[in-house]
Amino acid sequence: VGRRQLGRGKGTQVPASQHHKERRVRRSQSLENMNILTSELIQTNGLRIEEMERTYFNSTVLDSMTKFDPKNHNAYIWGPPGTGKTCIATAVMTKINGPMLRARSITRIVQKGFNDDELSEIDLILLFCGEKISTRSYYQPGIFAMAIDDIAVEKMSEHATTTLTEILDRRAEAGINGLIVTSNLSLDHLANRIGSDRITSRLAGMCKVFSLIGEKDYRIGGLSETRTAKG
Repeated sequence: VGRRQLGRGKGTQVPASQHHKERRVRRSQSLENMNILTSELIQTNGLRIEEMERTYFNSTVLDSMTKFDPKNHNAYIWGPPGTGKTCIATAVMTKINGPMLRARSITRIVQKGFNDDELSEIDLILLFCGEKISTRSYYQPGIFAMAIDDIAVEKMSEHATTTLTEILDRRAEAGINGLIVTSNLSLDHLANRIGSDRITSRLAGMCKVFSLIGEKDYRIGGLSETRTAKG
C-alpha cells in the first residue's frame, strides 16, 4: 500500500518501504547534527597501523601501538613535527573506533556549557569520562577510548589547563583507559610550556611514553608520504 507524500505532486504515491527509509535517513541526519563532536573531529585517512612503514626510530612505538588495548593501555607519543605522531594515533583510533580531537577542540566543546540551557560544563567534562549526553538538542554516547592531538601546540589558557586536568583526573580515578596523547614536546618541556606540572604529572602516571626523536620529517623526504599522515 502506498503513502501519499506532501510536496511530491498531487496524487503521487510513495511505497511504504521508501517512506520508512526516508524517515530513517532524516533521523540519522538529525542525530548527526545533534552530535556534539561532529565539527571538531580530526578526519582519519583509513590507514591501518599494521601498514605503516617501520624505521629504526619508530619501530618500538608501532609495535606497541599495534597491540594497543583500550581497556588497559594509555600512551603519550612525542617528537618533532612530521614524524608520524598524528598518523599513528589516528590509525589506532580507526582500529578501535575512538574519536581523534585536538586539545584546543576539547576546550571549545566544554565551553559550550557556558551558554547552553541544556548542557553544563561538568556535563561536557564527564562526556570525556564515559558519561553519555542525551537531551532534546544533543545526543552523544560517553567517550572511553580517545586521542588528544597536539597538546600545547598553542599556549594553553588557565581554563584549558584546568579543563584538561579535570578530564585526566576523572579518567584516572575511574580507571578509564584507551587514551593516546600526542605532542611536539617531552613531558618536562610540556610542563615548562604550560607553566604547571599538573597535566604532565597525571600523564606520567597514566601513560607509557614513546619518543620519535631521530625520526625524519616525512614532509621533506623521510617516511613515505603514501604511508603516513600529518603528525
